[in-house]
Amino acid sequence: MASEARKARRREKHEAYKAEHKAAASIRMPEEPPPSSSPSPITQPLGGDLPTQESLPEDNHSFYRPKVLEYAVIRIGVPLGFVGVGATLMTANHFLWGIVLLYMGLGMLAFDVSYEAFFRKLPKLAKVSAGVVYVVLIVIGSRLWVFLPAPLEMFSSSGATVYGSGSKLHGIEWLPRYSELTVDINNPTPLDYDNFDAQLTTDLVINHLVQATGLGECRIGAVHDDEPPHWQHMQNNQPVGPMDDPHWGYEVVPYDKHGNPAAPFLGADWTYRIRCDKIPAKSHVRLFGALVVVNEHVYDKPGCFAPCPWPFFDPPKPAKWVTLVARFQTSGRNRTRDIARCVVGSTCRNE
Repeated sequence: MASEARKARRREKHEAYKAEHKAAASIRMPEEPPPSSSPSPITQPLGGDLPTQESLPEDNHSFYRPKVLEYAVIRIGVPLGFVGVGATLMTANHFLWGIVLLYMGLGMLAFDVSYEAFFRKLPKLAKVSAGVVYVVLIVIGSRLWVFLPAPLEMFSSSGATVYGSGSKLHGIEWLPRYSELTVDINNPTPLDYDNFDAQLTTDLVINHLVQATGLGECRIGAVHDDEPPHWQHMQNNQPVGPMDDPHWGYEVVPYDKHGNPAAPFLGADWTYRIRCDKIPAKSHVRLFGALVVVNEHVYDKPGCFAPCPWPFFDPPKPAKWVTLVARFQTSGRNRTRDIARCVVGSTCRNE
């Protein structure tokens, strides 16, 4: 029964389709000449019956595609596909191509709607009002998501304060050759900064860098993360004092295959990496570091073998500038912020 009902519906649609096209042809085509007494060779069947509705294939759907497919797949699906691909590219750090495809899709959607029958029948004032509302919604959405500002602020301070023997600052065992560095990384927006990944550099060598305060938990390490060597001072083949006694320290400088120093010395670096899962909205992360000044002759070629005529470390002094290169995510987009050579003692901001 269900099959017979489907066949009946198909016949009805087919008859309606033929009637529609026949009416259109009668309007466009001139009147047919009066029939001739002799049979026309074109209309005379050569044999057998003419095809009927029953002889048409049952699965021939070319005459009646559902309107829902035309709207959902072609007329709306294609523009929204451009919008979706553009939004995906924007979140995948291809902002320029994403912007182009996003607004191209929105423009195609508006262009298609403007040719709809219901829209053409609207008064001119209603058409203009609808266009203004559409543009205003795009501008508001762009301001809240596409072009939402995500500034990053940084303040740094440095000094060469002298502390007593055995002092510890934020877990760092302080040595006379160290100078202090404090860096505040601030998120001034009402949105979290997720997957924060940054590199920090100064004009001096960073011997240690730790997180002092902040709501977010961060992991910090040198870019060239080589384990420093261990030593034991000996006298008459007997160990004297504890292992790694800073009073008898040794420094090892690693070199690459071209003869250039790969790091200032093992256990220190020029650049440290800061990785935080999140810097919450309206909060900051404070970093504290111990800096050293390496003597300019340490990296002379050819090198000097101990004992050298100059000390490995010069007296401590404050840093002059700090550079921060950061990547993070906010409002579903990847952001990159570069604060270059920010003078110590000042607040620097990158929009």
